[in-house]
Amino acid sequence: MKIIIKTRDRPNYLKALLKELKGIDYLIIDDGSTNKDMKDFLKGKNVIYKGGERGSNHTNEFALNLCKKESKWIILDDDVLINSVAVKKIGFILDLYDHVYVENPAKKDWPYGFLLGGTSELLEKIGTFDLDSYGPYGFAHIHFTWKAKLFAKAFGINMHEYRIIMQKGYGSANQKIKKKFNVNRSEFPDPIALARDYVPPLTKE
Repeated sequence: MKIIIKTRDRPNYLKALLKELKGIDYLIIDDGSTNKDMKDFLKGKNVIYKGGERGSNHTNEFALNLCKKESKWIILDDDVLINSVAVKKIGFILDLYDHVYVENPAKKDWPYGFLLGGTSELLEKIGTFDLDSYGPYGFAHIHFTWKAKLFAKAFGINMHEYRIIMQKGYGSANQKIKKKFNVNRSEFPDPIALARDYVPPLTKE
């Protein structure tokens, strides 16, 4: 199972995450970090360096493209706190389901936190991130999950919610952003509406 961690200039978050992932093989995508502590910490690790000039949206697309030939994969941000036990459990879940996402306890059916799990078959059915329509910064994972939900029945996609209310081993290190998002959710665009305009690869001529 391929595990990809996306990061940029947040060494403390990344250190906290990697501490919990002992014994797990992972690939780090660094999206143009300039922080000296970050650069020093990444030395000797399995890292792909990107310039960061094109922004996180293109990094998300790049990460999913790396997963196209992987039978199972997980992509997460560096501020996601998940332990090795939970990662292995998601791996078992992906033996039965095409897509795993994290349920937001504050609002059902609105995924919270950038953690996506999937299969190569899922990417064949719905594609990766559509850079023209998947939504603004911070919404790529939400749009991807709603895209999968939208075509689940037609394409035979099995979905699984990873419930953080019931499960231990998952959380966000970035509590400030988490609080702001939950309080001001009404100010954000509707990812469902964004996903409805998407045309998946299998429906294109």
